[in-house]
Amino acid sequence: MTGPSDLPGRFRDADLAELPPLSGFHEPRTQALWVLWVGRDRLKEPMMTPAEISLVLRDVYGISVPRQKIEAALSTRQAAVVRRKRNGLRAYQLMQAGVEELAAKAAVVIFVDPQQALSKIRETQAVLADLRGDLSVCDPYVDGRTLDLLTDCKAATSIRLLTVHIDKRTAFERDVRAFRKEHGDILHVRVATQKVLHDRYIVHDDGMLFSGTSLSGLGLKQSVLVSLGEDLRSTSCVPRTTCGAKLRRCDTRPARDGLADEHDRDRPGRADRRALASSSCQEGRTRANTGLTNEPEPAQWKANDQRPR
Repeated sequence: MTGPSDLPGRFRDADLAELPPLSGFHEPRTQALWVLWVGRDRLKEPMMTPAEISLVLRDVYGISVPRQKIEAALSTRQAAVVRRKRNGLRAYQLMQAGVEELAAKAAVVIFVDPQQALSKIRETQAVLADLRGDLSVCDPYVDGRTLDLLTDCKAATSIRLLTVHIDKRTAFERDVRAFRKEHGDILHVRVATQKVLHDRYIVHDDGMLFSGTSLSGLGLKQSVLVSLGEDLRSTSCVPRTTCGAKLRRCDTRPARDGLADEHDRDRPGRADRRALASSSCQEGRTRANTGLTNEPEPAQWKANDQRPR
């Protein structure tokens, strides 16, 4: 066992191949877990004190995290680490749950090349399979292929999808019903009444996933899939008027067949709905059986099929 003064040099010389880079972690907890991971698997250091972790972060990687903050961060969700005593000092040993936590939060960048479409779709499916908790999905263009990829979100407790354009809507509604029948009542789809969505992203318990293209078009053109950490998800980069916040507030009452207009939480009674459907025929057609509002697209899009992507 070496002393604390030897640790920075050993970390500088450590072989970090096949480990996610520290730059992919932005919170004191995950940074401390990463140091414990390198110490255990590369330097044969089974445990480290908060002071040693702080020293390595500061002297090797230029990250200033006081030992008190590291100890507080490691004290939460203790299944990831075990607290022990070493020479009378409190030290932490990394457990497998800590490794899994790091793997789930590691920054992921997938360059999707149409020449390698199948392998990249498989990589994307692996990323989706690790997304946990309540998923908020913002994707302005969806079809049956979107649902195919969402079936890979096995760890999700709910999936709330906000969209604008649905290709082959009748088939999509049928697939949503089949999805809910097979996987339970976890999928809720809302159609925005205005065409205000552009970016494609998924908010999950551990961060955000950005996609350069809609899930329905993955592999057709070059695009990038980027996984970002929880610290970015918590910033104001996601306005409260867009998917990240609105999807968490909607669906206060169950939507029929899992599909609903974005304004359905204020849906009037049956008699009012008949009057509303009659008076709004100039603005759009209301699908009474699903709650979907089918807004007419501009004529030039229909003629030239030049929808903005």
